[in-house]
Amino acid sequence: MKTVSPNRQTDRTVVFAGAFAIVLAVAEVVLDVGTWVELDIATIYGIPLVLAAFTRNKRLLWGLMVALTLATFVTYALQMPGRAFEMRDALFVNRLLDAVALLLTAGLLHVWMASLDIREAQAQLLQEQNRRLEAANDLLVAHEAQIVRQNEELIRRRCEAEDASGRKTRLLNAISHDIRNPVNTINLMAEVIRRTAEDPALATRVPQMARRLQSNAQSLVALVSEVLDIAHLDSGLLQRRENTFSLNAFIDGKCSDLGPLAEAKSLRLDSEACERTICVRTDRIKLDRVITNLVTNAIKFTIDGGVTLSVALAAD
Repeated sequence: MKTVSPNRQTDRTVVFAGAFAIVLAVAEVVLDVGTWVELDIATIYGIPLVLAAFTRNKRLLWGLMVALTLATFVTYALQMPGRAFEMRDALFVNRLLDAVALLLTAGLLHVWMASLDIREAQAQLLQEQNRRLEAANDLLVAHEAQIVRQNEELIRRRCEAEDASGRKTRLLNAISHDIRNPVNTINLMAEVIRRTAEDPALATRVPQMARRLQSNAQSLVALVSEVLDIAHLDSGLLQRRENTFSLNAFIDGKCSDLGPLAEAKSLRLDSEACERTICVRTDRIKLDRVITNLVTNAIKFTIDGGVTLSVALAAD
C-alpha cells in the first residue's frame, strides 16, 4: 500500500480547488449568457473567487475577478441588443454593483490570503527560533556535561593526590619508627663491641655481635631502599636490577636472618629447599623485600607451631 505525503495531498487539493473555481466561473458565465437579462446571475460570481482564495494563488484570484467583471458587462451587452443603453438603467446599475461586489470580494480575499502568509511566515520564524534555541540549549547542556566531567576529573585527581600524600605521610611515620630500632641496635652493638675490645675475656662474643650489627645495618639500608622505591614508583621511574643467584642459598639466608624473630615468639622457622640447585635471574633486593614481608607477616600472625619457607620447581 502506497502512502501519500501531506504535502502532496495539499498540492492536489490546491490544484483541484483552482480547477474547480475556473470551471465554476465558466459555468456561471455560460448560465448568465443563456438566461434573460432580468435574471442577474452575476450576483453569485463571487463564489469562484472564494474557491480561488483557498488555492492561495493571488494571480488566479485577480485573474478570475477581472474575467468575471468583464463577463458581467459583456453578458449585459449581449442580453440588451434591442434596447437602448442607458447609464441609469436599473439592470446596468445592478451589473455595476455586481462588479463592485467582485472587486470588494477579491480585495477582502486578498487581505485574508496576505494575513495567512504573514501568520505562516511568523510561524516559520518562530519554528526557526525554536530550533536555534534548542540547538543552543543542546550546546549548553553539552558544555555543562563537559564541565561536570572536568570537575569530576579534578575531584578524582585531588582525591588521588590527597590519598598519595596520606600514604606517604603514614609511610614516613612508620619508617621513622622502624628506623629507630636498627639505629638504636647499631649504637648498642657498637658500644658493646667497644667494651668487648677493651676486655679480652669477651672477645669470643665479637663475631656474633658483628653479625647482628651487620644485619641491623642491612635492615636500615632496606628501609631506605623501600622509601626510594616508593618514590620511584609514584614517579614512574622504578627499575629492576637483575642478577643471577642461587635461590636455595637465598632461602637459607633469609631463614637465618629471620630466625631470631621467630625465636622471640617461641616459633620454628624452617626452610625446605629443593634438592637440586635452582638459579634465578631477577632483582635480588626486591625479591628479598617480598620474602621478608611474607615471612614477617607469617611469624607475626602465627600463635604457635612454626613457619616453613619452601622452594619447589614447577613442571615447566
